[in-house]
Amino acid sequence: MNRQRALLVVGVALGLAGGARVWWRTRASAPVERACPVAELGLDASGLVVCGGARPLPVGQALTVGQRFDLNRASADELSLVPGLGQDVAERLVAERPDGGFTDWTQVDAVEGVGPARLEVLQRVAEVRGAKAL
Repeated sequence: MNRQRALLVVGVALGLAGGARVWWRTRASAPVERACPVAELGLDASGLVVCGGARPLPVGQALTVGQRFDLNRASADELSLVPGLGQDVAERLVAERPDGGFTDWTQVDAVEGVGPARLEVLQRVAEVRGAKAL
C-alpha cells in the first residue's frame, strides 16, 4: 500500500511539474502590436501578403483578418465564404450585379434571398464603392 501511495505522489508531482512547464512556455506576454493595419494588407505581384500591397486580398483571406472586400469584384465562390450567405444567394448576387457593379446597398437588398439579416452581414464584411449603409 505504501508503494502505491508513493507512486501516486510521484505521478502527481510529475504531472504538476509538466503542467507548470507548459504554462511557463505559453503564458501570455505583452500584447503584440500589428506592424501593418489590417486595412493596408494586400498582395504583391508574386501573391504574397504585404503591407500596402497593390492588389486586395481574396475574400477568404480578407474575412480571416477582418478586412472588408469589394462586393463588386467577388465571385460567387468567394461570396459563399461569407457566413450565412450560402452558394445560392452568392450566385444570385453575381448574376444580378448591374454592369459597373452595385452602386448602393438598396440594389443589394433587392436581390432575392438577401433580406435584412444577410444585408447586415454583407455591410459588415463588404463594401460597395460610394454606397451608404441603409
